[in-house]
Amino acid sequence: MIRVLHVVTIMNRAGLETFIMNLYKEIDRSQIQFDFLVSTDQKGDFDEEIHDLGGTIYRLKISRRPIRHVDPWVQALRLYRFLLLHKEYNIVHFHNSHAYSSFLQVLPARMAGVRNIIVHSHNNSAPHPLINKMFVPLLNCFKIQRFACSDLAAHWLFGRKSAQCRIVKNGIDPLKFQFNNDDRIRIRKELAIGEAPVILHVGRFSYQKNHEFLLNIFSEILHSIPDAQLLLVGRGELESDIIKQISKLGIQDSVKLLGVREDIPALLSSSDLFLFPSLFEGLGVVLVEAQANGIPVLTIDTIAKEAIISPNLYTLGLSLSSKDWAAKAISLMSLARVDGYALIEEAGFDMKSVAESISIFYNSL
Repeated sequence: MIRVLHVVTIMNRAGLETFIMNLYKEIDRSQIQFDFLVSTDQKGDFDEEIHDLGGTIYRLKISRRPIRHVDPWVQALRLYRFLLLHKEYNIVHFHNSHAYSSFLQVLPARMAGVRNIIVHSHNNSAPHPLINKMFVPLLNCFKIQRFACSDLAAHWLFGRKSAQCRIVKNGIDPLKFQFNNDDRIRIRKELAIGEAPVILHVGRFSYQKNHEFLLNIFSEILHSIPDAQLLLVGRGELESDIIKQISKLGIQDSVKLLGVREDIPALLSSSDLFLFPSLFEGLGVVLVEAQANGIPVLTIDTIAKEAIISPNLYTLGLSLSSKDWAAKAISLMSLARVDGYALIEEAGFDMKSVAESISIFYNSL
């Protein structure tokens, strides 16, 4: 049996982690097994499921008082020591969005003698872009396998070597996300929102997801549709700031913070628009899920071309005002859903085919 070590921060319900779990559940686990190395002592949302599937979760000891510019190198040393002790891993799969942090993973892995190193790019931008640009050539000095969720994500992390990158689509089970009217009725009853127009956002409460702008858009929508409801699914370091902004805008009666949910397909079916104005995205898994549901989607105009699957997906630039976004959102909320199932399969986002391709690749190593 092949055991692959996936290196992530924490296995919470977020984009790249959901992709890994979708892949994990689809591969033949009698032939390939996943283990995980995380850099936090907090329990992740997927931890119990990983154990049930036969995986092991290792935790790198973290600093109680991290020093901003020193701690990444301390973590690199801890990674080196871990890999020296665990020679059973011939394949180590790093999931990252920045060349600096990728460099600080690949260097100790190579020094520890790991034979097959995969670096998987999950974003087309990140904070500190100049530092990323500086470290791309250093990362490219190593012999590694390069994965990315899109061409833009490949170019972001691998620069001139992006042509050597394998594009791995963020696959899902499209059948699971098909529109279900029973779910729509049930969720609306559960949340006491009746027949009100509903806007949904799913994403970590973090800088990337641009909640401040999202709330400003929704505040403008309420001027035209006063009974509209906004459902926010997720949690994160900016949650208290988001709650404060909701109160400041006076929209607390129209916004429901649902925390982390496992029933995203049902929430999509209950809603009338999926609003996703992130500052940047690689190829968001949740965008694929929304398009599988057929719901109208409004997102940024810088998303990867591979992410545009459905005719119900529309884009706008972040240079436009919240009023402009609100006007477009209102115009989309009355659109009929499309049948996203066939679109997802045709675009190659069915996880069955993605898992088969990656399994062949792992076996080739």
